[in-house]
Amino acid sequence: MEPITIYTGPACPACRRTKMILDDSGLDYREIDVADRPEIVEELRAGGFAQLPVVFVPGMAPWSGLRPDMLVRVKAAFAQSNEAKAG
Repeated sequence: MEPITIYTGPACPACRRTKMILDDSGLDYREIDVADRPEIVEELRAGGFAQLPVVFVPGMAPWSGLRPDMLVRVKAAFAQSNEAKAG
């Protein structure tokens, strides 16, 4: 499965919490800090995202903001994927 990608920013409590939940779940992710990257900020805004973090998970619709409900789904999807690989 492709890696999770998280767009974050400085002084972003929701970003820190999202990363903490993923870390605690043992899920790998790629973090892209949008500070000093206005072109990425504009791309995210053009995509309809108004807050950080913006989270892209393969096979799922992307979302923004702190979404523990979505993070539970991500954990379940990755667990299911790992079980399928092991079986």
